[in-house]
Amino acid sequence: MTARILLVDDDGETRELLRDYFLDGGYEVQAAGDGGEACAILARFRADLVITDLEMPRMDGLQLIRWLRTARPSCAVLLVTGRTDQELHLCRFGKLAGFECMRKPIDLDDLGHTVERLTSPGHAAARSSVGR
Repeated sequence: MTARILLVDDDGETRELLRDYFLDGGYEVQAAGDGGEACAILARFRADLVITDLEMPRMDGLQLIRWLRTARPSCAVLLVTGRTDQELHLCRFGKLAGFECMRKPIDLDDLGHTVERLTSPGHAAARSSVGR
């Protein structure tokens, strides 16, 4: 089964680059410019993984993660941030809160390996059992 990814970033170039990268990798991909748009897409697109930027207008990455934990608790989340002052705290908090964290600029090889792991059947089964 093909994994389904929702990319959420207010930077159009980043969205396009990542969308093309994951489409070329055989993933089903949707993209949103902020958390509010992501919520609307998730009403019709059942993502296995949401990759979200931290700082965005309307609804930021942490607000989106809070919403996902209620609306889609089995969905894996990868938060991407370029803010070094928040990075260590977010990554430590993320592990406790059940999401992964990655620093910008993004290394596509590292991102690809992380996405493979987060969308693997074993990882998905573990997430599903957490909500039960």
